[in-house]
Amino acid sequence: MSALPASNRDPLFERILERSARALGGAALHPLEIIAEVERACLDSVHDEAMPNQITVGFHAKDFASFRAALSDLRWEIDRTLERIEKQYGYTRIGDRSVFFETAESAALGTVQVTARFADTNNRPKAAPKGATQTVQRQTATIVLADGRTVPLTHTPFSIGRAPGNDIVLVSLAVSRRHAQIIETPEGLVLEDLGSTNGLSVDGVRRARILLLEGTHVQVGDIQLWLEPSA
Repeated sequence: MSALPASNRDPLFERILERSARALGGAALHPLEIIAEVERACLDSVHDEAMPNQITVGFHAKDFASFRAALSDLRWEIDRTLERIEKQYGYTRIGDRSVFFETAESAALGTVQVTARFADTNNRPKAAPKGATQTVQRQTATIVLADGRTVPLTHTPFSIGRAPGNDIVLVSLAVSRRHAQIIETPEGLVLEDLGSTNGLSVDGVRRARILLLEGTHVQVGDIQLWLEPSA
Protein backbone atom coordinates (compact mmCIF):
# COMPACT_ATOMS: atom_id res chain seq x y z
CA MET A 1 0.00 0.00 0.00
CA SER A 2 1.52 3.35 -1.00
CA ALA A 3 2.05 6.45 1.11
CA LEU A 4 -0.75 8.97 1.37
CA PRO A 5 -0.69 11.03 -1.86
CA ALA A 6 0.04 14.75 -1.73
CA SER A 7 -3.44 15.52 -3.10
CA ASN A 8 -4.93 14.19 0.15
CA ARG A 9 -2.94 16.61 2.30
CA ASP A 10 -4.40 19.98 3.21
CA PRO A 11 -2.55 23.33 2.81
CA LEU A 12 -1.84 23.63 6.54
CA PHE A 13 -0.23 20.18 6.52
CA GLU A 14 1.95 21.19 3.55
CA ARG A 15 3.02 24.43 5.24
CA ILE A 16 4.11 22.57 8.37
CA LEU A 17 6.07 20.09 6.26
CA GLU A 18 7.87 22.90 4.50
CA ARG A 19 8.53 24.72 7.76
CA SER A 20 10.07 21.56 9.24
CA ALA A 21 12.17 20.95 6.15
CA ARG A 22 13.51 24.52 6.17
CA ALA A 23 14.30 24.35 9.89
CA LEU A 24 16.31 21.18 9.35
CA GLY A 25 18.52 22.78 6.73
CA GLY A 26 21.08 20.21 5.59
CA ALA A 27 19.71 17.24 7.53
CA ALA A 28 20.09 13.93 5.71
CA LEU A 29 16.42 13.06 6.22
CA HIS A 30 13.30 14.84 4.97
CA PRO A 31 10.12 14.70 7.09
CA LEU A 32 8.27 12.99 4.23
CA GLU A 33 10.74 10.10 4.29
CA ILE A 34 10.08 9.56 7.97
CA ILE A 35 6.31 9.76 7.53
CA ALA A 36 6.49 7.22 4.69
CA GLU A 37 8.41 4.80 6.94
CA VAL A 38 5.83 5.26 9.71
CA GLU A 39 2.99 4.58 7.25
CA ARG A 40 4.71 1.42 6.02
CA ALA A 41 5.33 0.10 9.54
CA CYS A 42 1.77 0.81 10.65
CA LEU A 43 0.16 -0.71 7.56
CA ASP A 44 2.37 -3.80 7.88
CA SER A 45 1.17 -4.16 11.48
CA VAL A 46 -2.58 -3.86 10.81
CA HIS A 47 -4.41 -6.78 12.41
CA ASP A 48 -8.14 -7.50 12.24
CA GLU A 49 -8.71 -4.10 10.58
CA ALA A 50 -7.10 -2.29 13.53
CA MET A 51 -4.11 0.07 13.44
CA PRO A 52 -1.32 -0.11 16.05
CA ASN A 53 -1.44 2.65 18.64
CA GLN A 54 2.19 2.99 19.74
CA ILE A 55 4.78 4.15 17.20
CA THR A 56 8.47 4.52 17.99
CA VAL A 57 10.83 6.24 15.54
CA GLY A 58 14.51 5.50 16.08
CA PHE A 59 17.13 7.89 14.66
CA HIS A 60 20.87 7.84 14.26
CA ALA A 61 22.23 10.14 17.00
CA LYS A 62 23.27 12.83 14.49
CA ASP A 63 19.86 12.79 12.78
CA PHE A 64 18.12 12.96 16.16
CA ALA A 65 20.14 16.06 17.03
CA SER A 66 19.19 17.64 13.67
CA PHE A 67 15.48 16.89 14.15
CA ARG A 68 15.21 17.84 17.83
CA ALA A 69 13.74 21.29 17.10
CA ALA A 70 11.21 19.86 14.61
CA LEU A 71 9.95 16.86 16.61
CA SER A 72 6.76 18.59 17.74
CA ASP A 73 5.77 19.37 14.13
CA LEU A 74 6.81 15.89 13.03
CA ARG A 75 4.64 14.25 15.69
CA TRP A 76 1.69 16.37 14.52
CA GLU A 77 2.31 15.37 10.89
CA ILE A 78 2.53 11.67 11.75
CA ASP A 79 -0.62 11.73 13.86
CA ARG A 80 -2.56 13.61 11.17
CA THR A 81 -1.40 11.20 8.45
CA LEU A 82 -2.35 8.10 10.43
CA GLU A 83 -5.78 9.55 11.18
CA ARG A 84 -6.32 10.01 7.43
CA ILE A 85 -5.24 6.42 6.74
CA GLU A 86 -7.63 5.10 9.37
CA LYS A 87 -10.47 7.06 7.81
CA GLN A 88 -9.52 6.16 4.24
CA TYR A 89 -9.40 2.39 4.83
CA GLY A 90 -11.94 2.15 7.66
CA TYR A 91 -9.41 0.94 10.22
CA THR A 92 -10.10 1.14 13.94
CA ARG A 93 -7.59 1.80 16.71
CA ILE A 94 -7.36 0.32 20.20
CA GLY A 95 -6.60 3.10 22.70
CA ASP A 96 -4.98 6.50 22.27
CA ARG A 97 -2.09 6.82 19.84
CA SER A 98 1.40 7.59 21.15
CA VAL A 99 4.35 8.61 18.96
CA PHE A 100 7.84 8.40 20.48
CA PHE A 101 11.20 9.59 19.12
CA GLU A 102 14.51 8.19 20.32
CA THR A 103 18.05 7.44 19.23
CA ALA A 104 18.74 3.90 18.04
CA GLU A 105 22.27 2.50 17.93
CA SER A 106 21.41 0.30 14.96
CA ALA A 107 19.90 3.13 12.85
CA ALA A 108 22.16 4.20 9.98
CA LEU A 109 22.70 7.89 9.28
CA GLY A 110 19.96 9.17 6.98
CA THR A 111 17.51 6.40 7.89
CA VAL A 112 14.99 5.70 10.64
CA GLN A 113 13.85 2.50 12.30
CA VAL A 114 10.13 2.47 13.00
CA THR A 115 8.26 0.02 15.19
CA ALA A 116 4.47 -0.04 15.46
CA ARG A 117 2.76 -2.07 18.16
CA PHE A 118 -0.49 -2.52 20.03
CA ALA A 119 0.37 -1.13 23.45
CA ASP A 120 -0.77 -3.13 26.46
CA THR A 121 -2.71 -5.66 24.39
CA ASN A 122 -0.08 -8.41 23.95
CA ASN A 123 0.50 -7.08 20.41
CA ARG A 124 -3.04 -8.07 19.38
CA PRO A 125 -6.02 -5.73 19.16
CA LYS A 126 -8.82 -7.17 21.23
CA ALA A 127 -11.44 -5.45 23.28
CA ALA A 128 -11.48 -6.19 26.99
CA PRO A 129 -14.75 -7.62 28.34
CA LYS A 130 -16.95 -5.00 29.94
CA GLY A 131 -15.97 -4.48 33.55
CA ALA A 132 -12.70 -6.39 33.19
CA THR A 133 -9.68 -5.24 35.17
CA GLN A 134 -6.00 -5.50 34.36
CA THR A 135 -4.23 -8.56 35.79
CA VAL A 136 -1.95 -7.65 38.70
CA GLN A 137 1.35 -9.50 39.09
CA ARG A 138 3.08 -9.64 42.49
CA GLN A 139 6.66 -8.30 42.60
CA THR A 140 9.44 -8.05 45.16
CA ALA A 141 11.77 -5.19 44.33
CA THR A 142 12.52 -1.65 45.48
CA ILE A 143 12.45 1.61 43.56
CA VAL A 144 15.20 3.96 44.70
CA LEU A 145 14.97 7.72 44.06
CA ALA A 146 18.02 9.95 43.73
CA ASP A 147 16.96 11.90 46.85
CA GLY A 148 17.34 8.73 48.93
CA ARG A 149 13.69 7.71 49.17
CA THR A 150 12.77 4.09 48.54
CA VAL A 151 9.40 2.73 47.44
CA PRO A 152 8.58 -1.00 47.42
CA LEU A 153 7.56 -2.35 44.02
CA THR A 154 4.93 -4.82 45.18
CA HIS A 155 3.00 -5.35 41.95
CA THR A 156 2.78 -4.65 38.24
CA PRO A 157 1.44 -2.74 36.41
CA PHE A 158 2.90 -0.02 38.65
CA SER A 159 2.05 3.55 37.66
CA ILE A 160 4.34 6.58 38.03
CA GLY A 161 3.26 10.19 37.65
CA ARG A 162 2.51 13.57 39.19
CA ALA A 163 -1.21 13.01 39.81
CA PRO A 164 -2.59 11.53 43.02
CA GLY A 165 -3.67 7.95 42.49
CA ASN A 166 -0.44 6.75 40.89
CA ASP A 167 1.42 3.99 42.70
CA ILE A 168 4.31 6.42 43.12
CA VAL A 169 3.68 10.18 42.98
CA LEU A 170 6.59 12.34 41.80
CA VAL A 171 6.05 16.00 42.68
CA SER A 172 7.63 17.82 39.74
CA LEU A 173 6.26 19.89 36.86
CA ALA A 174 8.63 17.97 34.56
CA VAL A 175 6.68 14.78 35.35
CA SER A 176 3.36 14.24 33.55
CA ARG A 177 0.18 13.37 35.44
CA ARG A 178 0.42 9.78 34.16
CA HIS A 179 4.02 9.57 33.05
CA ALA A 180 5.01 5.90 32.88
CA GLN A 181 4.33 2.45 34.19
CA ILE A 182 6.34 -0.63 35.10
CA ILE A 183 5.10 -3.82 33.50
CA GLU A 184 6.23 -7.44 33.53
CA THR A 185 7.42 -8.88 30.21
CA PRO A 186 9.14 -12.14 29.19
CA GLU A 187 12.45 -10.19 29.21
CA GLY A 188 11.90 -8.81 32.73
CA LEU A 189 10.49 -5.64 34.26
CA VAL A 190 10.09 -2.82 31.75
CA LEU A 191 9.38 0.86 32.33
CA GLU A 192 7.28 2.23 29.47
CA ASP A 193 6.37 5.81 28.66
CA LEU A 194 2.64 6.61 28.64
CA GLY A 195 2.93 9.50 26.19
CA SER A 196 4.49 11.92 28.66
CA THR A 197 5.81 15.32 27.66
CA ASN A 198 9.39 14.92 28.91
CA GLY A 199 9.70 11.18 28.49
CA LEU A 200 12.14 8.63 29.87
CA SER A 201 15.88 8.58 29.27
CA VAL A 202 19.00 6.62 30.14
CA ASP A 203 22.38 8.37 29.92
CA GLY A 204 20.68 11.29 28.18
CA VAL A 205 19.10 9.11 25.47
CA ARG A 206 15.31 9.18 25.32
CA ARG A 207 13.60 5.77 25.24
CA ALA A 208 9.99 4.68 24.93
CA ARG A 209 10.63 1.42 26.83
CA ILE A 210 13.47 0.64 29.21
CA LEU A 211 14.39 -2.80 30.56
CA LEU A 212 14.96 -2.26 34.27
CA LEU A 213 18.17 -4.17 34.82
CA GLU A 214 19.68 -3.83 38.28
CA GLY A 215 21.56 -0.53 38.47
CA THR A 216 20.01 1.03 35.36
CA HIS A 217 19.43 4.69 36.26
CA VAL A 218 16.38 6.13 34.51
CA GLN A 219 15.44 9.79 34.20
CA VAL A 220 11.67 10.27 34.60
CA GLY A 221 11.14 13.90 33.66
CA ASP A 222 13.78 15.50 35.89
CA ILE A 223 13.79 12.79 38.56
CA GLN A 224 16.23 9.88 38.53
CA LEU A 225 15.31 6.45 39.82
CA TRP A 226 16.49 2.87 39.59
CA LEU A 227 15.45 -0.63 40.67
CA GLU A 228 17.08 -2.76 43.32
CA PRO A 229 16.11 -6.26 44.49
CA SER A 230 14.42 -6.31 47.87
CA ALA A 231 16.51 -7.66 50.72
